[in-house]
Amino acid sequence: MVFRIPFLSKMLHRSPSESPTGTTEVRFAGCVVDDACHAIHAVMLATSGTGIELKCDIVAAIRMNLPPEIAQMVQLLREQNNLYRHSPYRDATKYCEAKDTDDHVPSPSAELTSGQPAEHAAIPTAMILGRRLAEFEDATLRRLLQKARMPVERLLAVGVWSPGMWHTADGERFFQPFADSAAFAELSGVNVIDDFPSRDLAVGGLGGPLTPLADWILLHHELRNRLVIELGPTLRLAWFPKPRSLRVHRSILAGDIAPGLSLCDAMRRRTPTPIQFTPPSNFRLNDSNVQNNSDENSFIHALLAQWSTPPLFSPTLPCWSPDGISPEPWLNVCSSASEFSPPTEPFQIMASCAVPFFAAAIRHAVHTMVPKDIPIDELILDVPMERYHGGYGRSGDPEAVAVAQECERSLTTQLADVFPGIPCYSIQSLGVSSEWRSPASVALLARFFIDRTPSSFPASTGANAPRVLGRLTPGAAAAFERLIRWMNGEHLAARTLRSTGL
Repeated sequence: MVFRIPFLSKMLHRSPSESPTGTTEVRFAGCVVDDACHAIHAVMLATSGTGIELKCDIVAAIRMNLPPEIAQMVQLLREQNNLYRHSPYRDATKYCEAKDTDDHVPSPSAELTSGQPAEHAAIPTAMILGRRLAEFEDATLRRLLQKARMPVERLLAVGVWSPGMWHTADGERFFQPFADSAAFAELSGVNVIDDFPSRDLAVGGLGGPLTPLADWILLHHELRNRLVIELGPTLRLAWFPKPRSLRVHRSILAGDIAPGLSLCDAMRRRTPTPIQFTPPSNFRLNDSNVQNNSDENSFIHALLAQWSTPPLFSPTLPCWSPDGISPEPWLNVCSSASEFSPPTEPFQIMASCAVPFFAAAIRHAVHTMVPKDIPIDELILDVPMERYHGGYGRSGDPEAVAVAQECERSLTTQLADVFPGIPCYSIQSLGVSSEWRSPASVALLARFFIDRTPSSFPASTGANAPRVLGRLTPGAAAAFERLIRWMNGEHLAARTLRSTGL
Protein backbone atom coordinates (compact mmCIF):
# COMPACT_ATOMS: atom_id res chain seq x y z
CA MET A 1 0.00 0.00 0.00
CA VAL A 2 1.43 3.38 -1.04
CA PHE A 3 0.67 6.54 0.91
CA ARG A 4 1.00 9.96 -0.72
CA ILE A 5 2.27 12.72 1.51
CA PRO A 6 0.99 16.26 0.71
CA PHE A 7 3.95 18.11 2.22
CA LEU A 8 6.30 16.08 -0.01
CA SER A 9 4.55 16.94 -3.28
CA LYS A 10 7.04 19.63 -4.27
CA MET A 11 9.92 17.22 -3.60
CA LEU A 12 8.41 14.51 -5.79
CA HIS A 13 8.60 16.78 -8.85
CA ARG A 14 12.17 17.95 -8.35
CA SER A 15 14.78 17.12 -10.96
CA PRO A 16 16.89 14.11 -9.84
CA SER A 17 20.11 16.11 -10.16
CA GLU A 18 18.79 19.21 -8.41
CA SER A 19 20.02 19.83 -4.86
CA PRO A 20 18.06 22.11 -2.50
CA THR A 21 21.27 23.43 -0.99
CA GLY A 22 23.34 23.82 -4.15
CA THR A 23 25.93 21.32 -2.89
CA THR A 24 26.58 17.69 -3.75
CA GLU A 25 23.45 15.66 -3.17
CA VAL A 26 23.62 12.01 -2.14
CA ARG A 27 20.65 9.66 -1.90
CA PHE A 28 20.15 7.29 1.03
CA ALA A 29 17.17 5.08 1.82
CA GLY A 30 15.86 4.09 5.22
CA CYS A 31 13.84 0.92 5.90
CA VAL A 32 12.22 0.26 9.26
CA VAL A 33 10.50 -3.01 10.13
CA ASP A 34 8.11 -2.24 12.97
CA ASP A 35 8.65 -4.01 16.26
CA ALA A 36 5.82 -6.51 15.80
CA CYS A 37 6.73 -7.07 12.11
CA HIS A 38 3.37 -5.91 10.77
CA ALA A 39 4.79 -3.54 8.14
CA ILE A 40 7.90 -2.00 6.59
CA HIS A 41 8.16 1.78 6.30
CA ALA A 42 10.70 3.19 3.87
CA VAL A 43 11.81 6.64 2.70
CA MET A 44 14.20 8.00 0.08
CA LEU A 45 16.32 10.82 1.48
CA ALA A 46 18.28 13.44 -0.46
CA THR A 47 21.18 14.61 1.72
CA SER A 48 23.93 17.23 1.46
CA GLY A 49 26.52 18.61 3.86
CA THR A 50 28.04 16.82 6.86
CA GLY A 51 27.77 16.75 10.66
CA ILE A 52 25.35 19.24 12.17
CA GLU A 53 25.38 21.13 8.85
CA LEU A 54 23.72 18.16 7.14
CA LYS A 55 20.57 19.01 5.18
CA CYS A 56 18.00 16.51 3.99
CA ASP A 57 14.71 16.22 2.14
CA ILE A 58 12.34 13.27 1.84
CA VAL A 59 11.95 12.46 -1.84
CA ALA A 60 9.52 9.53 -1.54
CA ALA A 61 7.98 7.32 1.14
CA ILE A 62 6.00 4.06 1.11
CA ARG A 63 4.63 1.43 3.45
CA MET A 64 4.40 -2.29 2.72
CA ASN A 65 2.27 -4.53 4.94
CA LEU A 66 3.79 -7.87 5.91
CA PRO A 67 1.84 -11.16 5.90
CA PRO A 68 0.58 -12.39 9.31
CA GLU A 69 2.96 -15.36 9.36
CA ILE A 70 5.92 -13.01 9.73
CA ALA A 71 4.50 -11.59 12.96
CA GLN A 72 3.72 -15.13 14.13
CA MET A 73 7.35 -16.16 13.63
CA VAL A 74 8.53 -13.13 15.64
CA GLN A 75 6.14 -13.98 18.45
CA LEU A 76 7.41 -17.57 18.50
CA LEU A 77 11.04 -16.45 18.68
CA ARG A 78 10.31 -14.10 21.55
CA GLU A 79 8.49 -16.82 23.45
CA GLN A 80 11.53 -19.06 22.97
CA ASN A 81 13.74 -16.23 24.20
CA ASN A 82 11.67 -16.04 27.38
CA LEU A 83 12.39 -19.72 27.98
CA TYR A 84 16.08 -19.05 27.53
CA ARG A 85 15.98 -16.17 30.01
CA HIS A 86 14.94 -18.64 32.71
CA SER A 87 17.62 -21.17 31.81
CA PRO A 88 20.14 -21.85 34.62
CA TYR A 89 22.83 -22.20 31.94
CA ARG A 90 22.29 -18.89 30.12
CA ASP A 91 25.60 -17.76 31.64
CA ALA A 92 28.37 -19.30 29.48
CA THR A 93 30.77 -19.55 32.42
CA LYS A 94 28.26 -21.47 34.55
CA TYR A 95 27.50 -23.75 31.61
CA CYS A 96 31.19 -24.58 31.05
CA GLU A 97 31.73 -25.26 34.76
CA ALA A 98 28.71 -27.57 34.87
CA LYS A 99 29.82 -29.33 31.68
CA ASP A 100 33.21 -30.09 33.23
CA THR A 101 31.56 -32.01 36.07
CA ASP A 102 28.50 -33.52 34.39
CA ASP A 103 28.46 -34.92 30.87
CA HIS A 104 24.65 -34.90 30.87
CA VAL A 105 24.26 -31.12 31.16
CA PRO A 106 22.20 -30.05 28.13
CA SER A 107 23.50 -27.24 25.94
CA PRO A 108 21.57 -23.93 26.11
CA SER A 109 20.33 -24.45 22.55
CA ALA A 110 19.10 -27.96 23.39
CA GLU A 111 17.30 -26.69 26.47
CA LEU A 112 15.79 -23.89 24.44
CA THR A 113 14.12 -26.24 22.00
CA SER A 114 13.42 -29.20 24.26
CA GLY A 115 9.81 -30.26 24.14
CA GLN A 116 9.21 -28.18 20.99
CA PRO A 117 8.43 -29.61 17.55
CA ALA A 118 11.40 -29.57 15.18
CA GLU A 119 9.81 -26.94 12.95
CA HIS A 120 9.48 -24.64 15.97
CA ALA A 121 13.17 -24.70 16.88
CA ALA A 122 14.43 -21.19 17.51
CA ILE A 123 17.51 -21.21 15.29
CA PRO A 124 15.81 -22.49 12.09
CA THR A 125 12.91 -20.09 12.68
CA ALA A 126 15.31 -17.16 13.01
CA MET A 127 17.09 -18.15 9.79
CA ILE A 128 13.86 -18.41 7.84
CA LEU A 129 12.55 -15.14 9.29
CA GLY A 130 15.75 -13.28 8.36
CA ARG A 131 15.57 -14.47 4.76
CA ARG A 132 11.86 -13.64 4.44
CA LEU A 133 12.39 -10.15 5.85
CA ALA A 134 15.22 -9.61 3.36
CA GLU A 135 12.88 -10.54 0.50
CA PHE A 136 10.22 -8.10 1.66
CA GLU A 137 12.81 -5.36 2.26
CA ASP A 138 14.02 -5.85 -1.31
CA ALA A 139 10.45 -5.61 -2.65
CA THR A 140 9.87 -2.46 -0.58
CA LEU A 141 13.08 -0.86 -1.84
CA ARG A 142 12.17 -1.59 -5.47
CA ARG A 143 8.79 0.09 -5.04
CA LEU A 144 10.46 3.02 -3.29
CA LEU A 145 12.86 3.49 -6.21
CA GLN A 146 9.93 3.41 -8.63
CA LYS A 147 8.05 6.03 -6.65
CA ALA A 148 11.15 8.24 -6.41
CA ARG A 149 11.62 7.82 -10.18
CA MET A 150 15.32 7.14 -9.82
CA PRO A 151 17.63 4.31 -10.88
CA VAL A 152 19.22 2.13 -8.24
CA GLU A 153 22.64 3.46 -9.31
CA ARG A 154 21.82 6.80 -7.65
CA LEU A 155 21.32 5.16 -4.25
CA LEU A 156 24.54 5.11 -2.26
CA ALA A 157 23.30 2.92 0.61
CA VAL A 158 20.21 1.83 2.55
CA GLY A 159 19.95 1.95 6.32
CA VAL A 160 17.90 -0.87 7.87
CA TRP A 161 16.34 -0.96 11.32
CA SER A 162 15.09 -4.42 12.13
CA PRO A 163 13.61 -5.75 15.36
CA GLY A 164 15.56 -8.52 16.97
CA MET A 165 16.26 -10.50 20.10
CA TRP A 166 17.23 -8.50 23.17
CA HIS A 167 18.66 -10.30 26.16
CA THR A 168 20.13 -9.17 29.48
CA ALA A 169 22.36 -11.37 31.64
CA ASP A 170 24.53 -10.37 34.60
CA GLY A 171 24.09 -6.69 33.86
CA GLU A 172 25.03 -6.98 30.18
CA ARG A 173 22.59 -6.36 27.35
CA PHE A 174 22.80 -8.22 24.01
CA PHE A 175 21.09 -7.75 20.65
CA GLN A 176 20.76 -9.84 17.50
CA PRO A 177 18.71 -8.39 14.60
CA PHE A 178 16.22 -10.59 12.79
CA ALA A 179 16.91 -9.31 9.26
CA ASP A 180 19.49 -10.99 7.02
CA SER A 181 21.55 -8.07 5.68
CA ALA A 182 23.65 -10.32 3.42
CA ALA A 183 20.52 -11.63 1.70
CA PHE A 184 19.11 -8.12 1.33
CA ALA A 185 22.38 -6.83 -0.18
CA GLU A 186 22.50 -9.78 -2.58
CA LEU A 187 18.89 -9.41 -3.70
CA SER A 188 18.95 -5.63 -4.12
CA GLY A 189 22.57 -5.06 -5.12
CA VAL A 190 22.60 -2.08 -2.73
CA ASN A 191 25.06 -1.43 0.10
CA VAL A 192 23.26 -2.22 3.38
CA ILE A 193 24.05 -0.57 6.73
CA ASP A 194 22.29 -2.07 9.75
CA ASP A 195 22.75 -3.44 13.30
CA PHE A 196 23.18 0.00 14.86
CA PRO A 197 22.68 -1.04 18.51
CA SER A 198 25.56 -3.55 18.66
CA ARG A 199 28.39 -1.02 18.58
CA ASP A 200 26.77 1.05 21.32
CA LEU A 201 26.34 -2.10 23.44
CA ALA A 202 29.98 -3.03 22.83
CA VAL A 203 31.15 0.26 24.32
CA GLY A 204 28.99 -0.08 27.44
CA GLY A 205 25.82 1.63 26.22
CA LEU A 206 22.18 0.61 26.57
CA GLY A 207 21.70 0.11 22.84
CA GLY A 208 19.48 3.21 22.57
CA PRO A 209 18.22 5.76 21.99
CA LEU A 210 20.35 5.93 18.84
CA THR A 211 18.49 8.46 16.68
CA PRO A 212 18.69 11.75 18.68
CA LEU A 213 21.24 13.31 16.31
CA ALA A 214 19.25 12.17 13.27
CA ASP A 215 16.01 13.44 14.84
CA TRP A 216 17.77 16.73 15.61
CA ILE A 217 18.65 17.09 11.92
CA LEU A 218 14.98 16.54 11.03
CA LEU A 219 13.30 18.58 13.78
CA HIS A 220 15.60 21.33 15.04
CA HIS A 221 15.03 25.03 14.43
CA GLU A 222 17.81 27.45 13.56
CA LEU A 223 16.71 30.04 16.12
CA ARG A 224 14.64 28.16 18.72
CA ASN A 225 15.33 25.51 21.34
CA ARG A 226 12.83 22.67 21.11
CA LEU A 227 11.65 20.00 23.55
CA VAL A 228 10.20 17.04 21.62
CA ILE A 229 7.68 14.93 23.52
CA GLU A 230 6.87 11.49 22.12
CA LEU A 231 3.71 10.03 23.63
CA GLY A 232 3.89 6.40 22.51
CA PRO A 233 3.60 3.26 24.63
CA THR A 234 6.46 4.85 26.63
CA LEU A 235 6.74 8.59 27.27
CA ARG A 236 10.02 9.82 25.79
CA LEU A 237 11.68 13.23 25.71
CA ALA A 238 14.32 14.70 23.43
CA TRP A 239 16.04 18.06 23.93
CA PHE A 240 17.01 19.73 20.64
CA PRO A 241 18.80 23.05 21.18
CA LYS A 242 19.34 25.46 18.30
CA PRO A 243 22.67 25.04 16.46
CA ARG A 244 24.38 27.91 18.28
CA SER A 245 23.53 26.42 21.70
CA LEU A 246 24.50 22.94 20.45
CA ARG A 247 28.01 24.07 19.51
CA VAL A 248 28.49 25.50 22.99
CA HIS A 249 26.87 22.81 25.14
CA ARG A 250 26.91 19.70 22.88
CA SER A 251 23.72 18.78 24.66
CA ILE A 252 21.37 16.72 22.48
CA LEU A 253 19.60 14.59 25.11
CA ALA A 254 16.96 11.88 24.87
CA GLY A 255 15.51 9.06 26.93
CA ASP A 256 12.52 7.25 28.43
CA ILE A 257 10.90 8.95 31.42
CA ALA A 258 7.65 7.11 32.22
CA PRO A 259 5.05 4.69 30.88
CA GLY A 260 2.95 6.30 28.18
CA LEU A 261 -0.12 5.06 26.37
CA SER A 262 0.66 1.53 27.53
CA LEU A 263 -0.61 2.75 30.91
CA CYS A 264 -3.92 3.74 29.35
CA ASP A 265 -4.08 0.49 27.40
CA ALA A 266 -3.54 -1.55 30.59
CA MET A 267 -6.38 0.32 32.30
CA ARG A 268 -8.71 -0.38 29.39
CA ARG A 269 -7.96 -4.11 29.65
CA ARG A 270 -8.73 -4.19 33.38
CA THR A 271 -12.23 -2.75 33.26
CA PRO A 272 -15.22 -3.80 31.14
CA THR A 273 -16.79 -0.33 31.28
CA PRO A 274 -15.71 2.61 29.07
CA ILE A 275 -13.43 5.11 30.79
CA GLN A 276 -12.38 8.65 29.90
CA PHE A 277 -8.76 9.81 30.08
CA THR A 278 -9.48 13.52 30.18
CA PRO A 279 -9.31 14.96 33.74
CA PRO A 280 -12.14 17.17 35.02
CA SER A 281 -12.23 20.60 33.40
CA ASN A 282 -11.54 22.31 36.75
CA PHE A 283 -8.49 20.14 37.52
CA ARG A 284 -5.21 22.05 37.80
CA LEU A 285 -1.94 20.18 38.15
CA ASN A 286 -0.29 23.08 39.97
CA ASP A 287 -3.09 23.38 42.55
CA SER A 288 -3.00 20.48 45.02
CA ASN A 289 -4.70 22.38 47.87
CA VAL A 290 -7.48 20.12 49.13
CA GLN A 291 -9.68 23.08 50.03
CA ASN A 292 -9.64 24.26 46.42
CA ASN A 293 -10.49 20.88 44.91
CA SER A 294 -13.51 18.61 44.57
CA ASP A 295 -13.39 15.10 46.01
CA GLU A 296 -12.55 13.70 42.57
CA ASN A 297 -9.71 16.17 42.06
CA SER A 298 -8.39 15.43 45.55
CA PHE A 299 -8.28 11.70 44.76
CA ILE A 300 -6.44 12.46 41.49
CA HIS A 301 -3.85 14.58 43.34
CA ALA A 302 -3.39 11.85 45.98
CA LEU A 303 -2.83 9.17 43.38
CA LEU A 304 -0.62 11.49 41.35
CA ALA A 305 1.58 12.06 44.39
CA GLN A 306 2.09 8.29 44.69
CA TRP A 307 2.82 7.87 40.99
CA SER A 308 5.29 10.75 40.82
CA THR A 309 7.63 9.87 43.68
CA PRO A 310 10.49 7.35 44.04
CA PRO A 311 10.91 4.45 43.73
CA LEU A 312 8.23 4.43 41.02
CA PHE A 313 9.32 7.63 39.34
CA SER A 314 12.88 8.93 39.36
CA PRO A 315 13.86 9.75 35.77
CA THR A 316 17.58 10.15 35.25
CA LEU A 317 19.58 9.77 32.06
CA PRO A 318 20.63 7.49 30.58
CA CYS A 319 17.31 5.64 30.62
CA TRP A 320 16.18 3.47 27.72
CA SER A 321 14.87 -0.03 27.19
CA PRO A 322 13.85 -1.82 23.97
CA ASP A 323 10.63 -2.85 25.74
CA GLY A 324 9.96 0.63 27.07
CA ILE A 325 8.78 1.25 30.64
CA SER A 326 6.18 -1.18 31.98
CA PRO A 327 3.01 0.36 33.45
CA GLU A 328 2.46 -2.50 35.92
CA PRO A 329 4.22 -0.91 38.95
CA TRP A 330 1.99 2.15 38.64
CA LEU A 331 -1.16 0.02 38.40
CA ASN A 332 -0.07 -2.07 41.37
CA VAL A 333 -0.03 1.06 43.54
CA CYS A 334 -3.73 1.48 42.83
CA SER A 335 -4.64 -2.12 43.54
CA SER A 336 -2.66 -2.27 46.80
CA ALA A 337 -3.61 1.14 48.19
CA SER A 338 -7.37 1.53 48.08
CA GLU A 339 -7.24 4.78 50.05
CA PHE A 340 -6.11 6.53 46.88
CA SER A 341 -9.30 5.60 45.05
CA PRO A 342 -12.94 6.36 45.93
CA PRO A 343 -15.33 3.48 46.61
CA THR A 344 -16.93 3.86 43.16
CA GLU A 345 -15.35 4.00 39.69
CA PRO A 346 -11.72 3.46 40.76
CA PHE A 347 -10.55 2.90 37.20
CA GLN A 348 -12.12 6.18 36.11
CA ILE A 349 -10.06 8.02 38.76
CA MET A 350 -6.96 6.20 37.56
CA ALA A 351 -7.77 7.14 33.96
CA SER A 352 -8.29 10.78 34.94
CA CYS A 353 -4.85 10.73 36.54
CA ALA A 354 -3.00 9.40 33.48
CA VAL A 355 -2.59 12.60 31.45
CA PRO A 356 -1.77 14.81 34.49
CA PHE A 357 0.88 12.19 35.33
CA PHE A 358 2.35 12.53 31.84
CA ALA A 359 2.50 16.32 32.28
CA ALA A 360 4.04 16.03 35.76
CA ALA A 361 6.63 13.54 34.47
CA ILE A 362 7.58 15.90 31.66
CA ARG A 363 7.90 18.83 34.06
CA HIS A 364 10.14 16.85 36.41
CA ALA A 365 12.29 15.50 33.57
CA VAL A 366 12.79 18.99 32.17
CA HIS A 367 14.15 20.17 35.53
CA THR A 368 16.68 17.32 35.56
CA MET A 369 17.52 17.06 31.83
CA VAL A 370 17.50 20.50 30.27
CA PRO A 371 20.41 22.88 30.99
CA LYS A 372 19.21 25.62 33.32
CA ASP A 373 20.76 28.44 31.27
CA ILE A 374 19.01 27.54 27.99
CA PRO A 375 15.31 28.49 27.68
CA ILE A 376 12.72 26.22 26.07
CA ASP A 377 11.23 28.10 23.14
CA GLU A 378 8.85 25.46 21.76
CA LEU A 379 7.24 22.16 22.69
CA ILE A 380 6.74 19.59 19.90
CA LEU A 381 4.26 16.78 20.57
CA ASP A 382 4.51 13.54 18.59
CA VAL A 383 1.89 10.80 18.99
CA PRO A 384 3.18 8.18 16.52
CA MET A 385 0.09 6.13 15.67
CA GLU A 386 1.82 3.94 13.08
CA ARG A 387 4.89 3.16 15.18
CA TYR A 388 3.33 1.85 18.39
CA HIS A 389 4.31 -1.58 19.62
CA GLY A 390 1.17 -3.66 20.11
CA GLY A 391 -0.89 -2.44 17.19
CA TYR A 392 -1.81 1.18 17.91
CA GLY A 393 -2.88 2.90 14.74
CA ARG A 394 -3.98 -0.34 13.07
CA SER A 395 -7.55 -0.82 11.94
CA GLY A 396 -7.96 -3.71 14.38
CA ASP A 397 -8.13 -1.48 17.47
CA PRO A 398 -10.00 1.78 16.76
CA GLU A 399 -10.56 2.29 20.50
CA ALA A 400 -6.81 2.55 21.04
CA VAL A 401 -6.61 5.20 18.33
CA ALA A 402 -9.43 7.16 19.98
CA VAL A 403 -7.68 6.96 23.36
CA ALA A 404 -4.42 8.21 21.83
CA GLN A 405 -6.21 11.14 20.21
CA GLU A 406 -8.00 11.96 23.47
CA CYS A 407 -4.74 11.88 25.41
CA GLU A 408 -3.04 14.08 22.81
CA ARG A 409 -5.71 16.76 23.16
CA SER A 410 -5.73 16.58 26.94
CA LEU A 411 -1.93 16.63 27.23
CA THR A 412 -1.74 19.74 25.05
CA THR A 413 -4.07 21.47 27.55
CA GLN A 414 -2.07 20.26 30.56
CA LEU A 415 1.22 21.38 29.02
CA ALA A 416 -0.17 24.89 28.61
CA ASP A 417 -0.57 25.03 32.41
CA VAL A 418 2.80 23.41 33.17
CA PHE A 419 4.78 25.54 30.69
CA PRO A 420 2.88 28.85 30.49
CA GLY A 421 3.83 31.04 27.57
CA ILE A 422 5.62 28.26 25.67
CA PRO A 423 3.75 27.25 22.49
CA CYS A 424 3.07 23.57 21.85
CA TYR A 425 2.87 22.28 18.27
CA SER A 426 2.08 18.89 16.81
CA ILE A 427 4.88 17.31 14.83
CA GLN A 428 2.64 17.34 11.77
CA SER A 429 2.52 21.15 11.89
CA LEU A 430 6.27 21.16 11.18
CA GLY A 431 5.70 19.30 7.92
CA VAL A 432 7.02 16.05 9.39
CA SER A 433 4.92 12.89 9.45
CA SER A 434 5.24 10.61 12.48
CA GLU A 435 5.00 7.64 10.14
CA TRP A 436 8.10 8.64 8.16
CA ARG A 437 10.20 10.15 10.94
CA SER A 438 11.68 6.80 11.97
CA PRO A 439 12.81 5.57 8.49
CA ALA A 440 14.18 9.05 7.73
CA SER A 441 16.24 8.89 10.94
CA VAL A 442 17.57 5.45 9.96
CA ALA A 443 18.57 6.77 6.53
CA LEU A 444 20.50 9.50 8.35
CA LEU A 445 22.19 6.89 10.56
CA ALA A 446 23.44 5.26 7.36
CA ARG A 447 24.69 8.65 6.17
CA PHE A 448 26.46 9.21 9.50
CA PHE A 449 28.17 5.84 9.10
CA ILE A 450 29.52 6.81 5.67
CA ASP A 451 30.58 10.24 6.98
CA ARG A 452 32.16 8.65 10.07
CA THR A 453 30.01 10.90 12.25
CA PRO A 454 29.39 9.53 15.78
CA SER A 455 25.69 9.09 16.54
CA SER A 456 25.95 7.34 19.93
CA PHE A 457 26.45 9.70 22.87
CA PRO A 458 27.21 8.85 26.51
CA ALA A 459 24.64 11.29 27.92
CA SER A 460 21.75 9.44 26.24
CA THR A 461 22.91 5.82 25.92
CA GLY A 462 25.43 5.53 28.77
CA ALA A 463 28.20 4.51 26.35
CA ASN A 464 31.77 5.04 27.51
CA ALA A 465 32.55 7.17 24.44
CA PRO A 466 30.85 8.42 21.27
CA ARG A 467 30.92 5.90 18.44
CA VAL A 468 30.08 5.60 14.76
CA LEU A 469 27.23 3.10 14.57
CA GLY A 470 26.36 0.45 12.01
CA ARG A 471 27.58 -2.55 10.06
CA LEU A 472 28.25 -2.37 6.32
CA THR A 473 27.33 -5.24 3.99
CA PRO A 474 28.54 -4.46 0.44
CA GLY A 475 26.04 -4.74 -2.38
CA ALA A 476 26.90 -5.45 -5.99
CA ALA A 477 30.50 -4.77 -7.05
CA ALA A 478 29.55 -1.57 -8.90
CA ALA A 479 27.55 -0.26 -5.92
CA PHE A 480 30.38 -0.96 -3.50
CA GLU A 481 32.87 0.71 -5.86
CA ARG A 482 30.70 3.85 -5.98
CA LEU A 483 30.62 3.88 -2.18
CA ILE A 484 34.40 3.54 -1.90
CA ARG A 485 34.91 6.31 -4.45
CA TRP A 486 32.57 8.56 -2.51
CA MET A 487 34.33 7.93 0.79
CA ASN A 488 37.78 8.40 -0.77
CA GLY A 489 36.81 11.50 -2.67
CA GLU A 490 34.83 14.23 -0.98
CA HIS A 491 35.13 12.52 2.42
CA LEU A 492 38.81 11.60 2.22
CA ALA A 493 39.84 13.30 5.48
CA ALA A 494 39.43 11.28 8.67
CA ARG A 495 36.48 12.49 10.72
CA THR A 496 36.81 13.46 14.37
CA LEU A 497 34.11 14.32 16.87
CA ARG A 498 35.16 17.98 16.79
CA SER A 499 35.09 18.10 12.98
CA THR A 500 31.42 17.09 12.96
CA GLY A 501 30.51 20.22 14.90
CA LEU A 502 29.49 18.32 18.04
